[in-house]
Amino acid sequence: MGIQVFAERLKALREEKGISKRGLAAELGMSHVAIFHYERGERVPDIVVAKKFADYFNTTSDYLIGLTDERYRKG
Repeated sequence: MGIQVFAERLKALREEKGISKRGLAAELGMSHVAIFHYERGERVPDIVVAKKFADYFNTTSDYLIGLTDERYRKG
């Protein structure tokens, strides 16, 4: 668990959606450099950023940080 799981899952979700780092950054109102650092595990997202990613990919922050392998939100 931890930052490396977050980095791997964020990258996988982004690639599955077929969106570039720049595209994701634009969608979420952040820099593409920030996305780069999150995907490399060089930056730890705060709770607000983690929620933005979870909402965008229709998943949970628990999935993103490795607390669960349940990928999709229920309900």
